[in-house]
Amino acid sequence: MKNPPRVVLVTLFLFPLIACGGGGGGGGDVGPTARVGFPASGSATDSSSITVSGTSTAGESAIAAVRVDGVDAASTDGFRTWSATVPLASGENVIDVAIEDANGAVFDDVARVQVRSGVLFENLLGIDFDSKTAWLVDSGAQALYSFDSSKGDVQLVSGDDRGAGVLFVVPFDVAVVPGGQTAYVADLGLEAIIEVDSLTGDREALLVSGDVPEITSLGGLEYDAATGTLLIITGAGRWVVDAATGASTAFAGTPLFGEQDVILNNGAVYVLGFDAIRRVDPNSGLSALASNPDTFTFATSMDVDPKFGLIYVADQGASRVYSVNPVTGEQQTILTLDRDFALFGLAFDEANRRLLVTDSARDAVLSVDPADGSGGRIVSDGVGRGLPLGDLVPIAGQDGRWFGLDRFGNFIAEIDLLRGDRELISGRTVGEGDKLKNIAGMALDLENGRVFVTDTGADRVFSVDLASGDRTVIALGLPGLGFRKPSSIVRHPDGKLLILDSLLKGIFELDPESGIQRVVSRNGDGLGEAFLGMKEMELDPIGGRVFVSEDSGIYARVLSVDLETGFRTELTHGFDGNGPTMSGAGGLAVDALGETLYMGVFLGEFVVAIDTATGERTLVSGPQDGRGPQLDQPDCLALDEERGQLLSFSAKHSAVLGVSLESGDRVVLSK
Repeated sequence: MKNPPRVVLVTLFLFPLIACGGGGGGGGDVGPTARVGFPASGSATDSSSITVSGTSTAGESAIAAVRVDGVDAASTDGFRTWSATVPLASGENVIDVAIEDANGAVFDDVARVQVRSGVLFENLLGIDFDSKTAWLVDSGAQALYSFDSSKGDVQLVSGDDRGAGVLFVVPFDVAVVPGGQTAYVADLGLEAIIEVDSLTGDREALLVSGDVPEITSLGGLEYDAATGTLLIITGAGRWVVDAATGASTAFAGTPLFGEQDVILNNGAVYVLGFDAIRRVDPNSGLSALASNPDTFTFATSMDVDPKFGLIYVADQGASRVYSVNPVTGEQQTILTLDRDFALFGLAFDEANRRLLVTDSARDAVLSVDPADGSGGRIVSDGVGRGLPLGDLVPIAGQDGRWFGLDRFGNFIAEIDLLRGDRELISGRTVGEGDKLKNIAGMALDLENGRVFVTDTGADRVFSVDLASGDRTVIALGLPGLGFRKPSSIVRHPDGKLLILDSLLKGIFELDPESGIQRVVSRNGDGLGEAFLGMKEMELDPIGGRVFVSEDSGIYARVLSVDLETGFRTELTHGFDGNGPTMSGAGGLAVDALGETLYMGVFLGEFVVAIDTATGERTLVSGPQDGRGPQLDQPDCLALDEERGQLLSFSAKHSAVLGVSLESGDRVVLSK
């Protein structure tokens, strides 16, 4: 996704929805009430406006108008439902919903939404600090940001939507000239060092592949204000680069494998390897250990405190921050975090005597006191608390509870959509039983306190206890028997499980209590269309059938499969002209009446609504339809009918998105 030059973090707090008399209201009448459906509390967006939708109930008099922050809402049903698009400003916003009744009485603040501005990151990596400004590189957004610690706000410095010149591809580190007008960005995708004018955002290549050998293996870079040069590390050498001309000179011999960063400290050059810090003589190339050998697990970045000469190191492998005295080699652990943190960049803020460390797992900047390790996040676009998400597929909900499978971390999490919090249910250190290897599908059975999970890595189906996280195998693949690639799974109202097996090209029924299996429909069993590239499956809650999304490699389609006969019919075809063209089948979700099926489409990254009677398709949300963070290969969909939104997962943002069925607007619900 290409972030716009202005991005917004939204935090929405829904106060009790009671009628408050205002204007001409009062007189003891029972006033109207309202409820905001979309966006949800605490959600985030990178748009400068958002469509607020909700419902209202009249008091003793009919409703004549609903106003959202002064904007008249539109309605086609007498304001039982309504929506209005309102602007969002940087900083804190309070959006009030007011109702005017047929007698002219105005009831203010029947619902209130509080909005906070901010940034939506995609993959924060490198960081540098100058005076009071931190400079942040986001490789996912292909952008350079600045964070003013005195104002507390983040601004886009350079990227696709600000500045001219060569575009970033995979920027990962930054070095800033004192004063902050010029920054140098190392870009692995371009195999180049890019000079950035922070006033205009313009970008120009200072050093490209061929100017020095093996620039594809770029390590860190450091700006030397005394000489106006850059120090950089590549796979073939250490180099001094004239920042004015781009001319490069080799120094200090051949780097050791895995050198990640370089700094200057009192005129000496120090390089950081995966395992240790070494002091390098720029004339002879000789190096000597400046830290204990083999202490770091996977060190990624370092910076120096010029007052005391201490070097601070971020170790991603150990989730730790160390201090090192390069003279004595004395080393201390300042901070130890959980292993799900991904520490990458580190910079020393001399004015405030603190370390600034990027956590790419949470897209956050941590402030760390080097004296005792205390501190917290000072930059974050996170929504909710809990473990970071990697790649949720799928998301499922029942009775107001929502769960997601993270196939990157192989765990099950419960997600609170009101607060955005995430709690580990099973996997990693929670629960006994066989380990989850490559989880793919999930079906809820909250009445019995369990979920069913398919695992394509182990060719198994698990029953997972929601209280303990314990995992029990209820079906497994054996040579010639059982499942081969069980993926999508749904639970029938009779308690049986329906499982899609993409390798066996079929749908199978499994009794979770007895383990008895039977074929529902597969190629060779059941008539009609042959299964092709089976992707996802959804149960028609009324019609006695399942819907299967398929991807031929060229087009996407949906099959309808009769559960009694196994007969397969094509419901809609991506190239049939019956709506938007579809290529790349994604996730499925169906409404409670089985009338509308929602499907994610990879090519173009959009969602369509499919009429299950006719197969007609209409666009719900996509790059040109709806505001907010873009959908990201939507192979995960769930329907939250209570709030009028779809749920999807964005791997770019490592976040659960809410997608408004009314406007197509998208917000981050949990990250």
